[in-house]
Amino acid sequence: MAIDLLHDLKKICKDQKIGQENLYTPTYKTGLDILDYRNGKMVDGKPVVGIDGGKMFAIVGNSGVGKSSIALQMAVNIIKEYENGSIIYFDFERSMNLGRIQALTKYTNEEINKNVLLLNQGLSSESLWKLLKALEAQKLEKDNYKDIKIDSGKFDDEGNTIWELPPTVIIVDSIATMIPKTQLDDEEVTGSMGAASVAKINNQIFKKCPGILESANITLISINHITQAIDIGVIKKQAKVNYLKQDESLPGGRSGTYLASYILRLTASSKLEDDKEFFIKGFRVIGEFIKNRSNEAGRKFDMVFSQATGYDNILTNYSNIKKAGFIKGAGRGMYLESLPTKKFTQKKYREMYLTDKEFREAVDKITLDLYSTYIPKTLDNSIKEESTNLEEVTLETKKEENKLTLGKCIDEEQDIWEGSDGLLYTSDFTLVEYEEEEYEEE
Repeated sequence: MAIDLLHDLKKICKDQKIGQENLYTPTYKTGLDILDYRNGKMVDGKPVVGIDGGKMFAIVGNSGVGKSSIALQMAVNIIKEYENGSIIYFDFERSMNLGRIQALTKYTNEEINKNVLLLNQGLSSESLWKLLKALEAQKLEKDNYKDIKIDSGKFDDEGNTIWELPPTVIIVDSIATMIPKTQLDDEEVTGSMGAASVAKINNQIFKKCPGILESANITLISINHITQAIDIGVIKKQAKVNYLKQDESLPGGRSGTYLASYILRLTASSKLEDDKEFFIKGFRVIGEFIKNRSNEAGRKFDMVFSQATGYDNILTNYSNIKKAGFIKGAGRGMYLESLPTKKFTQKKYREMYLTDKEFREAVDKITLDLYSTYIPKTLDNSIKEESTNLEEVTLETKKEENKLTLGKCIDEEQDIWEGSDGLLYTSDFTLVEYEEEEYEEE
């Protein structure tokens, strides 16, 4: 009988507690179709849309763009199908209140008491870690686990049922205002030393999170503010995250950024007034995943934000299918390309979508057809290899033509140097990713 070395190794890893592979990751809808499909992926030849549970999801942007609103709306949709689903809101900024929660979630007071825990007093960075540990112990306690576990419909290699836990969503609002207890108690700590110390402790906390998040099915949604970085050097530094500008920075430490599976950037666009266009008070928003471990990053899309009720899925879909050319006409004579007999105005679009079944089904089909194109198909190996070879040729050419030189030494021990193109290399011109242990003030 042939030996199956990998199968035996899996058993050894489990028996000796070396580690185990995660056999199943649940996926949850966010309530905003554009987000779900921009995170869509192919699994076993089938499209799966939504975000993975048990991961870190970061939302970044300037002040007032609706970061807290979208975080809470996502959380409600993640837990809504589960009896023991819950939301824990760390309000470090003390900007959230029960009235706003009710407006965004449509929960009754009873539902808020059952599903949402708002924490806004006596908080420090360590509070997050303590709660994560307590929550993991609670959900994995033997009797609790037996009562709340859910059949995932999947099976392991031995044919045993894979169980999942009901989702918990933790919202951290915001990383920029997370401060360790030692810093809160010390009134003398200010300036760059204080910022470096805060970032270092926050990094240590976030680095401990991934294992707990996955084992207890906790999705951590963090909110952060984009700030302008001061750079007085001749050579511009590379942005800390792809698709951020060189002068943009995310405060509070880097671990919350590089450990995140998704980073959603929100940028306010044109204002919306309650007496024209959609007849709501709010603004259009440009969404962009600047990091995405399920799908492509760097793709921008339209969103519609109402100051009263948060992000509007119906109007967001409308904005995207109109931009793609599926809505024709103007004024009182607007119509769907696939249903030209039914005319509407922008003011009446939402009402028509909710009350006219034929119209709604036509819109849903257009939206599905458009958004399905956002799910990447499996790439052919030859294409990937060709792309890699092109990168190598480009770097070699830059070296030969003396267009790439090394300047400042970033880390002598690890042989890390700053290149003339703003990227980081070893002394033999190998491109590297590098995280410094000390952090300057953001």
